[in-house]
Amino acid sequence: MNDFVNEDAIWRRCEVAWAANLVIQQYSVIKLADIGQNDPRTRAPLMVVDGISRRAPDLQSVKNGRTEYWEVKFRTRADVDLNGAREYWISYASFRDYLAIADGTGCHVYVVLYEGPHAGAQGQWYLTDIHRIRDAGREGNKFASGGEEVAAWIWPRSIMELINGPEIDHSNAAEPILPDEGDLPAIPVDEFVPFERKLRRSRRSVNPISGAEGKSESMSPALRVIQNDPVVALDTLRRNLGLAYRPNYSVLRIGIGDLDINEILGFLHYGIRVFLITNEKVATNFSAAELEAFVDSRLLEWAVVPNVVLKGSWVIDGQIQELEDIAICEAADLAGGINFKQYKIVHSPSTSDVMVTAGAGTGKTETMSERLVFLLATNSSNAIGDRKQFASDLRLDDMALVTFTKEASKEMRSRIARTLALRQRLCSRCVLPALAWMMQLSSTNITTIHSYAQKLIQSGGSTIGLSPNVAVSPRKMDFQKLLHQILSSDLSVLLEKNPTQTPASHEWQKHLTEVWDSLSNNGVDLMQFSQGGQRTEVDWGLITGNSINEQVSLTVAKTIERLAVEFAEYCLENQVVPVGQLVPTALEVMRSQSGSKEDGPKFLFVDEFQDTDAQQMDMILDMKEFFGSKLFVVGDVKQGIYRFRGAEGSAFKEFKMRFEQRKLTPSVELTLNRNFRSGEKLLRSMHPHFASWGSTRAGTNPKIHLLDYDPVNDKLLPDLSRSDQSAPLSIERVKRQQYVNIAAAQVGKWRNGHPNANIAIICRINHQAKEIQRKIIANGGSCDLMVGGDFFRTPAVIELRALLQAMVDPKDTAGLLELAETRWMAGIADPHSGGLLPEPYRAQWGENFIELISWRQRFGELGRTGNFDYGDLDLFFARIGVLRSMINVMPVMGWIVECDRVFSPGGVSMLDQNDGAAGDQENIERHRYVKCLDHLLTILDIEFGDKPLTLVQLLSWLTLQIAVNDQEDEPYPAPLESGRTVAITVHKAKGLEFDFVLIPETGRKFEFPRNRKTRVAVIHEVGKKPAVLWKWNPEDVPELTNVVKASKHLWSVDDEESAREETRLLYVAMTRAKNQLLIFIPENHTSAGGVPNSWADLIKLVG
Repeated sequence: MNDFVNEDAIWRRCEVAWAANLVIQQYSVIKLADIGQNDPRTRAPLMVVDGISRRAPDLQSVKNGRTEYWEVKFRTRADVDLNGAREYWISYASFRDYLAIADGTGCHVYVVLYEGPHAGAQGQWYLTDIHRIRDAGREGNKFASGGEEVAAWIWPRSIMELINGPEIDHSNAAEPILPDEGDLPAIPVDEFVPFERKLRRSRRSVNPISGAEGKSESMSPALRVIQNDPVVALDTLRRNLGLAYRPNYSVLRIGIGDLDINEILGFLHYGIRVFLITNEKVATNFSAAELEAFVDSRLLEWAVVPNVVLKGSWVIDGQIQELEDIAICEAADLAGGINFKQYKIVHSPSTSDVMVTAGAGTGKTETMSERLVFLLATNSSNAIGDRKQFASDLRLDDMALVTFTKEASKEMRSRIARTLALRQRLCSRCVLPALAWMMQLSSTNITTIHSYAQKLIQSGGSTIGLSPNVAVSPRKMDFQKLLHQILSSDLSVLLEKNPTQTPASHEWQKHLTEVWDSLSNNGVDLMQFSQGGQRTEVDWGLITGNSINEQVSLTVAKTIERLAVEFAEYCLENQVVPVGQLVPTALEVMRSQSGSKEDGPKFLFVDEFQDTDAQQMDMILDMKEFFGSKLFVVGDVKQGIYRFRGAEGSAFKEFKMRFEQRKLTPSVELTLNRNFRSGEKLLRSMHPHFASWGSTRAGTNPKIHLLDYDPVNDKLLPDLSRSDQSAPLSIERVKRQQYVNIAAAQVGKWRNGHPNANIAIICRINHQAKEIQRKIIANGGSCDLMVGGDFFRTPAVIELRALLQAMVDPKDTAGLLELAETRWMAGIADPHSGGLLPEPYRAQWGENFIELISWRQRFGELGRTGNFDYGDLDLFFARIGVLRSMINVMPVMGWIVECDRVFSPGGVSMLDQNDGAAGDQENIERHRYVKCLDHLLTILDIEFGDKPLTLVQLLSWLTLQIAVNDQEDEPYPAPLESGRTVAITVHKAKGLEFDFVLIPETGRKFEFPRNRKTRVAVIHEVGKKPAVLWKWNPEDVPELTNVVKASKHLWSVDDEESAREETRLLYVAMTRAKNQLLIFIPENHTSAGGVPNSWADLIKLVG
């Protein structure tokens, strides 16, 4: 009898169970481990192979004349390497002997390993053979059960096959804290406890004990292990506190009982989140600053619930089962300190799809980041290889996160990095491989849905005729040429029939482009690349008869359908996909491939889900089925403000309906409504407005209200853990023609009283924000500007066009004088710039400054002689000639980059430097200029790539973009520093927060802009084809439409949806405020009654 037959040892139970399992499978089994100690030099039994004594595996089996050996191992956990991969090990001496046995006998030597259960996960059997271990492994050093450091052979868990094995009885089993390797007796768990506590409380990772005591204790194997292996230290702490399993992500403690609060909080030092519920605040050994840091990072959430019996229970990694515990957690949520709704979301089962409705300011980005960490810490994914199922580690780059703006994807990546970095910084002995995950972050797909669609097309587009190098470009010039060609023949016929009622060709181009864009933005796929592709059938609303309306509506339908076919052919021939066709093309790619693929994301996160359209939902669901991904979608239907892109504000209802249609398992639906942005007084004052909109009809349908807001479930609750610095919502009446001046003055008052506060003036449309920015600057203040769709009208773009114009026609004095008014001129005028040019252009540059006469002098000469004075432009002409000659020897794109390097226009000041306030504003403008120029170069690279490009082509393209492109936004600026003021539109304010918010103009009516000649609506009704409605008011022609009288009610449907979106826009604007919110309404504003028709009407619903 020896320790190899200790029936209470868990590894012994595994060995016995596996032997019984082999017998059931008709093997004859010899238990070699039961032979006993047959050599005094080792505890292990020995066998002789080729005349040499070798450590024997645990079992020998024979079946059908075939002999095999089995080494059975038990592990409580896998180790984790520097790359975050899980790995196992055995002593090098054992590995060497097992390999010799396999080679010497020609028999298989298998290693079968049982990893014990974790919270929410059963134990798992793994299998591999010694030769696979040899090929994939490496040599290293590990701590054996006796605390001695032994040579080890280490291999990745990913080479091991997942197998079904016998159940193991863990009751009263002696589970070692270290793997059962080595020849020394195992260290009792109790010996680790004092060292773990001293090391943790010293807040130091090495040499925590000094003096004579330290000298003697440093010889202890237990101390040596604790110092070098934080996972052993964590396991010691959990055993000492009586937890059934080692936590991987979090612990929830309900009541302290007779435990030491410092021991409970000790989990924080290992990077384990702690959720604590007590009857009262309890003093700790933590400093106030340390405790505050853990609370601010959300690693510690502590709720005080007085007068409630707390029985003293543990919940590990979110596996909460008891109804009593759930009720206490819900009470703790109401008391503040613990966000139990977020807790449930983060800890949702990894096998479920999750759908989260998150109100404004409820921390959904933080929730998504913590959900990622939870999955990484607790989940092991499985991969298929060689027709067997192998273990594989879940990596951060096994997940994909889809957002709807580049700004949001940057913010998401930054937040994940911050979440991981905080654990590394605050937790002195973090057991999570945070550094490895941060390294994986760089290769993780965190991108917009269009960029992800592009990735799918490039990886699988060959099935529909697209190469991996397919380009993404709107090809607007080519699109317009093709449209003109298709339109010409039909338009000629119309002109012959109705010469006075047929709009001009350029009007047709604009109208048809509007209709095309509206269809594309509303999820209507007209193009197809493959024969098996599916185009969306459209109800064109054709008017019968022979009226001009009938002829025009028929021509619109025929032209667009023909354009869809020919433009698809053009794109396929030129290997290009327009941005608006990325999602439908990605759908076509996935649906053209049979079966499913394993190389996609295992988890797919979708942020701002309320902004998805029908095609994007289908793409997300196709990815789920195609790749087998688990979904995590989060959004807020009340913040759906992208209707013009096809997002109708009912995404969650639509998504659930699609789940049902595909017969998918329903997702787990959860909510967030604890607001961490706005103060309690401000939240309380906004709630009546939101509730009122939630009960006001948007039109004739009594079931459709202005805002999907439940006054109970959607009410935003304040963060009770911080003091309230807010004030109630303030509403002021102002003269509408004076709102710009009053707004600028109000900003000045706030700035004087709060120099470090962030202030936002949130406007509905661009020109409002621009006017207020100009007034603030005129008053001596500084102000950023963040508006949408104006990128191609920014100074960086306009001035590059001026530079290109001067290069295309160097003799054009008007173009030259326009260039002289730009930032490029400072560098061109400077003789020292020539020294930065490549040879031989330096010598041609000249040594004098260009000094231009003033416009007053130039116009004075015109008055005296009838001619402008151009005598000062000779040197200017000469230098333009030098730059022009450079283009002959380098690509146009390279030339622009070289000019930027030499002349540095982003560093040039254009404001009056005698103005004391100019400095701050100029820094803003310089930063903006540099970012916009870089962004333009990126766009040009995407648009033209390595294709031949001339100056004339580039100038034509850029001039067209400046004239018609109102979709491209400016690049997102760096996060606002404290003390900044910004004039911003609602769409750009989405996702941001400010100490003070002013909404200055609320009288603008909810109506279609009068300066737009075409109005298009795409109506989606269940079971019907999408219906296209349009009205057209071309020059000198009566209004044209494709809507018959019987269908005119559909415009009312569109008006109702517009009113609902306007309500959501105001909701978004109001919920950006942290401390103060001021809203102006026109002084003489009166509501017309019925459905509100302006923001002021919405505000006045409450009074």
